[in-house]
Amino acid sequence: MLEVEENDLTLEANFALRVSGDSMEPDFKNGDVLLIRSQPTVEIGEIGIFILDGEGFVKEFGGDCLISHNKKYENIKLEKYNEIYCRGLVLGVLEDEQIV
Repeated sequence: MLEVEENDLTLEANFALRVSGDSMEPDFKNGDVLLIRSQPTVEIGEIGIFILDGEGFVKEFGGDCLISHNKKYENIKLEKYNEIYCRGLVLGVLEDEQIV
């Protein structure tokens, strides 16, 4: 649990997740805390939280794939997975000064 500063972004978020890995650099770095609005889908080009066969990913939605922003990672083809869920839309990064 985190106590955060109240502002437009934190009020819109339903939960926060910490990034693990570098596949979305330079936009999101390992250790960043992302603010997420719960929703079952995102539009193409939006960044969401996805669960693929039980494993979680922060990725850009590409329609038939999930896109990594770090070019050293391949896109993830959704056709390879049996269970695919979108858990929400990434609203932004929680800055250290926003944590109370």
